[in-house]
Amino acid sequence: MFEHAGSKLKIIAVWAFALEILAAAVASIILYSVSQNGYMLLIFPCSLLPNLISNLALYAFGELCENVEKIANNSSSNIIGISKSINQFQPADESDNDDDELPSL
Repeated sequence: MFEHAGSKLKIIAVWAFALEILAAAVASIILYSVSQNGYMLLIFPCSLLPNLISNLALYAFGELCENVEKIANNSSSNIIGISKSINQFQPADESDNDDDELPSL
């Protein structure tokens, strides 16, 4: 249920935007037919921008979650590869390594 939350958030954002626009259009038409007031038709265009901004933020957060998941997956494989390469270059016996002393003049 909680795996791949980013893609699920993006799907929810798209569906929520579509449903909010549909609800605003229906509400605008119903209120206009009931009241015969032209201002009721402004409900639809005035609801477009707030709906877009709120759902765009949710979609962007879903995209962020997906990217973080990709970075985490790539980082774990990179760390394993780096640790293997570091282990290859370490000397086998630490007692033979006298590089810690300064050369004498």
